[in-house]
Amino acid sequence: MFDWLTFDEGYGSKVPYLRLLNEVKQRFVGEVPVSFSVCRRMSEKSWRADECLPTTQTDRWRRFRLARRTLGHQVWRAMEKRVWAAGRWHRLIAAINEATGEVKYFVTNELTGALGACCE
Repeated sequence: MFDWLTFDEGYGSKVPYLRLLNEVKQRFVGEVPVSFSVCRRMSEKSWRADECLPTTQTDRWRRFRLARRTLGHQVWRAMEKRVWAAGRWHRLIAAINEATGEVKYFVTNELTGALGACCE
C-alpha cells in the first residue's frame, strides 16, 4: 500500500478502478476528464465535472505556485467541491493555469480538504 497514489485521466476515467482503490482504502488523487460524472448529492442527477465546478470567477480561487525544474515556475488557481462519484464521497478539484489557461480536473478520496495541504 502506498501513502498516496496519483494517476492521469486515462486511469481517472475508469470508475471500476476508483471503486477498487476505495475498497482497499488506498488514498489517491487522480486527473479525470471534464466529462467525468459526479453528483452533488447521492440521490441527485449526475453532472459533468466541468458543469459541477465551472472555471469561472477564478479570482476567488486559492492560488498555488508550483516550482518546476524543467519548465519554470507555474501558478495555478484551484477550487474544490465535495461530490458523490464511484459509489462514495470524493472531492472534485478544478485547477486552471494562470499563464496558459489550461484547465485540469482531479478527484480524490481524501475528504478533509484536499487543497489545505499546500499553498502559495
